[in-house]
Amino acid sequence: MSRLKEIKEKLQSGKQVYIRFYDMEKSYLEEFDSGFIAQVSDVHFSKDEDDRIDMFIDWSEFTDHNRKISIPSFYDETGKPTQTFFEQKYYPANHKSEFCIDENEANEHIAIMEDAPDFKNPPKMTFTKEDLFKMLKENLKIDTTIRTTMDRGHLRITAETTLLFNGEEICYDSDFDASIQIKD
Repeated sequence: MSRLKEIKEKLQSGKQVYIRFYDMEKSYLEEFDSGFIAQVSDVHFSKDEDDRIDMFIDWSEFTDHNRKISIPSFYDETGKPTQTFFEQKYYPANHKSEFCIDENEANEHIAIMEDAPDFKNPPKMTFTKEDLFKMLKENLKIDTTIRTTMDRGHLRITAETTLLFNGEEICYDSDFDASIQIKD
């Protein structure tokens, strides 16, 4: 079954449908970037000879997410890409878009998401710099171990560093720092 027909069937059964755009550098939908998420409100299949398919989407729940990953792809008068989709006059004030799409384009560049993403425009957190510093001081821990080994007259020094946040390892690095030749 085509992706567009699957979306239409889900909508007709009363389900909410969320999509993610991917591989958009190869798409003719140039204004959308890979990773953009939207809710589909309708898919309309025309009955005329051109087999036109219109998709209606709502960006409003994911505007913050989409803005963060948006890549400038609209060119200024000097020929440089300086504006994103959201900074253009084409971005709808009501956050709803309609565009024409064909089956191949949908199958190659749209993924149906099983559930609504957890990061719908979250409420803005407000905290002071002091609050942030306190939270990091309480939850961030750096463990560093220095190891030395002797190998054929060379002293080898290695530093291993683990970064923990709230007790969970989030980063690890092991660097070879120095090798010193020891003479008798």
